[in-house]
Amino acid sequence: MPEKEKATVGKTVAGTALSANGSEAHPHHSTDGGQTYPTNLGGQMLGELQSLLEQAKVEPADILSAKKVAALLPQVATYQGLALQAALDSLRILIGYLPADEREALYPAFVEHKLFVKHADWEQYLATCPEPPGAPRFKPLTLAELLLLPPKVWLIDQLLGAGDLAMLYGPPGSGKTFVVIDLLFAACLGKQFAMRFDVLRPLTVAYAAGEGVSGLPARFAAAAEHHGIDNLPNLTVFDAAPQLFDESSADSLGRFVTEWRERQAAGQTGALDLLVIDTMHSATLGADENSAQDMGRVLNMARAATKLLGCTVLMLHHSNKQGTAERGSSALKGAMDTQIEVKPVAGKYVMRCEKLKDGEQWKDQTFDLVAMGESVRVWWDEPGGELPNSSGKLAAKLVAELQSRPGKRFTAKQLAEAAGATQNNTSNALARLVEKGEIKRSLQDEQREPSNRNPWVFYVDPAS
Repeated sequence: MPEKEKATVGKTVAGTALSANGSEAHPHHSTDGGQTYPTNLGGQMLGELQSLLEQAKVEPADILSAKKVAALLPQVATYQGLALQAALDSLRILIGYLPADEREALYPAFVEHKLFVKHADWEQYLATCPEPPGAPRFKPLTLAELLLLPPKVWLIDQLLGAGDLAMLYGPPGSGKTFVVIDLLFAACLGKQFAMRFDVLRPLTVAYAAGEGVSGLPARFAAAAEHHGIDNLPNLTVFDAAPQLFDESSADSLGRFVTEWRERQAAGQTGALDLLVIDTMHSATLGADENSAQDMGRVLNMARAATKLLGCTVLMLHHSNKQGTAERGSSALKGAMDTQIEVKPVAGKYVMRCEKLKDGEQWKDQTFDLVAMGESVRVWWDEPGGELPNSSGKLAAKLVAELQSRPGKRFTAKQLAEAAGATQNNTSNALARLVEKGEIKRSLQDEQREPSNRNPWVFYVDPAS
């Protein structure tokens, strides 16, 4: 069935409407009196699904119910590949009309038809659906609820967090592309980056070469030779970057999101962890880098990319003429979770932490560029100092502390104080140790729900 003409509120992005500034347009609310509905299911749209989508525009409360949505699932479960992904995308819009309590009631039906197995996958899917009708735009949190929010998740410890917006910048000839290529290989292989940053698991990475791929084969070949590999299945290289500024940005980013999800549905790739855009300039054609208004629009689109793809976005950028900061508006640095500078210094190259919003700034890391094959690769120097709260060192400290007093239970706050680390990093390290089975945890009072007054406690059993 051909896709219907879309209204002017936003552009459809894999079941989510984007406004021109990158924010999500809610299907229940319209700033211009129009609404956006996806209707294309790759030629396999169910008549019932299409009918409900059309009727829901008029009287959603009367037409829709969790029972009616659940009745569609047996047929949806017969789809495969792109058709299945498209059906799930359209179901997001239908679910967007349901109250919060009815949404959760759908989970057993999705499990029954093997559309989801883990509740975490269902929660992730539900989070991409539009907010329930009448849901507040600003969600209040009590102090107790705030303290129970999950800690920051690091993809590359003390460098890039899940869902972060990050920038690496430097002057021409500073080696920044070689640094990023080395980072990509470390991320995909699950190896330590720059001799100090732990990659906590192998990551799925996309590298968007907005300035073209000429010269990249030799550079990537040098890194591949160093690591002794000839393929990285979890790395995808694109010869263009999604646009983040001009009028077609919503379409460009939406197409990128849709095509990635199509490849994922076809089993050609996994869920994206990290999107690298090289360079920001190539992805912001027509924008004035010195304009806070233009850069604000770019940053909104970049943030939209992190939400729609569920990934971290790292943008490569240039330094200003003086080499003292990133080029363009100061709004760029203000919006970044992580900002890294790379530049030549006294016959060497240095990678410097300019900003790390949720961690401690680490000491400068120096490196050389050494010839390999037809290009060069990064050769890291021994770190000049210990990385604050390095995950490996912190985990070892925590295990040693618990093993020194087997059977005794400690809160994350107590262990953070003992290890001299932040509570956020300590909570992350403890979660990984529990998952590995190296330590155990329980609630302080097993008869009560977890809260700031009833925290998790951690321990190791006494030796038998």
